[in-house]
Amino acid sequence: MGAWLAVSVGVSFVAGMATAPFAMQHFNRVAMWGLPANLLTAPLSSFIIMPFLAIGAVLTPLGLGGPFLAVAGWGVDMMTTLAVWFGTAPGADALVPSAPSAALPAAFMGVMILCLWKGRLRWVGLPLSLAVLLWPRPAAPDAWIEAEGAAAAVRLGGEGVLLRPEARRFGAEFWMRRRGLTELTDKHMYICSRYTCLPRQDAPVRMAASWTRRAPKLEALCAGAEVVVLRGVQPALPSACDGVLILDAEHFAAGGSAELYRTPQGWRIVWAQPLRGKRPWVR
Repeated sequence: MGAWLAVSVGVSFVAGMATAPFAMQHFNRVAMWGLPANLLTAPLSSFIIMPFLAIGAVLTPLGLGGPFLAVAGWGVDMMTTLAVWFGTAPGADALVPSAPSAALPAAFMGVMILCLWKGRLRWVGLPLSLAVLLWPRPAAPDAWIEAEGAAAAVRLGGEGVLLRPEARRFGAEFWMRRRGLTELTDKHMYICSRYTCLPRQDAPVRMAASWTRRAPKLEALCAGAEVVVLRGVQPALPSACDGVLILDAEHFAAGGSAELYRTPQGWRIVWAQPLRGKRPWVR
């Protein structure tokens, strides 16, 4: 029994080490209770669910598979109950911002060295295997704008504020996860309607937006704003927009989604299109 438990712990630990860097980098989540959950569900799968499913499948044509399938179903219910319990336990998962792109190959190489190398030199792979977790993260951007200018979000410390939470939510949530941000539900910093968003004075980024493709009233959008997002094409600029960064449909068509960084020299914009390259499925 002790040997089986030791092997189970070792296998679960190695499997967790091998998959954790990918989960952190691409899904920005770490399952804190993954090891005990696997230890409890593995016997259910190995000794109850799979054997009784196999026996039930063989005996079902003879009309005798019902009791065996019922036992397998009980095992599945127990596994689901354990999954829900561990998934809702305090501290069940941790939000981890994505590391720079070089961190994941380094972690993969570290795991391979730990698993395949013989001798003491294998421990060289340990710090490499933790690269995704330990690699310093760059400063998060101050704002994000969706690829068509149809949604936007701004950062307030470690939280993100969605200017249009009912639209294009998947992209906004993906951006917040990648940057390690949680959603701020208090949205008093912006006055938003179905067609526009206007910033209040306490907004972390004074961003105004027009969600319609019609010609907007730029004077109203630029008043009190430092960034204006237009889903349509930019019309002639009034004097009220002097010194305001304006991004319109032509910018988004060329660059895709954008991340904005506030610098002493003004706004620095990182566009998605140059980073992902020109591929047939993104044209």
